[in-house]
Amino acid sequence: MAKHNQALFEEDNEFRLPVVLHRSELAPSVRYCSWNIQWMDWFFQDDKTILQSNLKQSLTDVPTLCTKIGQAIEEIDPDVLTVLEGPRALKRMKLFQRTFLDNKFDCFGGIDGGSQRTYILIKKNSVVRNPCVFEEANDFLSQPWHYSIDGSLQLTEYNFSRRPVAVRAEVEIDSKMEPIFFFGVHIKSKHVTNGEAMWKNGTNAEKEEFILESIRNRRKIAAECGRLRKCLTEVVFEKNTNPMIIVSGDMNDGPGMDFFQDHYLLFDSVNLLTGNTFH
Repeated sequence: MAKHNQALFEEDNEFRLPVVLHRSELAPSVRYCSWNIQWMDWFFQDDKTILQSNLKQSLTDVPTLCTKIGQAIEEIDPDVLTVLEGPRALKRMKLFQRTFLDNKFDCFGGIDGGSQRTYILIKKNSVVRNPCVFEEANDFLSQPWHYSIDGSLQLTEYNFSRRPVAVRAEVEIDSKMEPIFFFGVHIKSKHVTNGEAMWKNGTNAEKEEFILESIRNRRKIAAECGRLRKCLTEVVFEKNTNPMIIVSGDMNDGPGMDFFQDHYLLFDSVNLLTGNTFH
C-alpha cells in the first residue's frame, strides 16, 4: 500500500529504490516505465488539494512522500510512464504531475476503476511525439461483452473492472514518423476476502467456496486478457503493418499455470494476452 511506498525511500531499507542508468547510456531509445504507486488517492483531500498527512492510512508526511516519488520518476527519466492505482480523478493526476513532476508530462486515462485508476503519462518534447487518446481502441474496450464467468453454460454481460488506457503516439524511425501504441492495464485482482483463513482453517464448505471464488476471479482475469487481445488484433494488428505496441501494467497473472489454472482452466491469462504465435 501507499505506506509501503513511504518505506521504500528510507535510507536503512535494504529494498529502497535502486539507482538507474544515466539517460545518455540509453539514448535515443524510448524509455518506458510502469509503476504501481499504490493508493495514490490517499494523497489527496480533493481535486485541488494534496493532504499534509493521512494518519488513517499511516501516511505521516504526504508532501515528502510525493516529492520522493517525483524524484524517483525524475531519476528514471521515462518518456512514457504508466501509473497504476492512480487517483480517482484526472484532475488529481494532473495536480500531482504539476506539483511533483515539474509539469513535464501530458496525462491520459483515469477513465474508471474507483480510487485505483490507470494513467499513461507522456513526457512533453520527448522522442514520443503527438500523443493522443487512441479513440478506436478506447471505444472497443468500453463496450461490454459476454462471458461465462462461473463456468456454467450461461453467458453474462461483462465489463473491465478497470478499463485499460490506450494512447497512440509517433516516434521517428529513419527520418519517418511511425505510430506507436501504448496500453496501460490493471486486470482484475485474484484476491479473495479472508481467503487464507478459508483455505487453511475453514470448513470443507468454506474451502470449496474459496476454490469457487478463486476460479471465478481467474475466469474474470482470462476474460479481460482475452478481450484486450481481441482489441490488439482487430484494432491494431489488422490495420497496421508490424505495429509497435507496448502493453504494461499489472496483469495479476504471470507466465505458466498456477494451481487453479492447472486444475480448473485450460490456459494461463498472460499467454492468452500474448496471442497466437501463428498469427
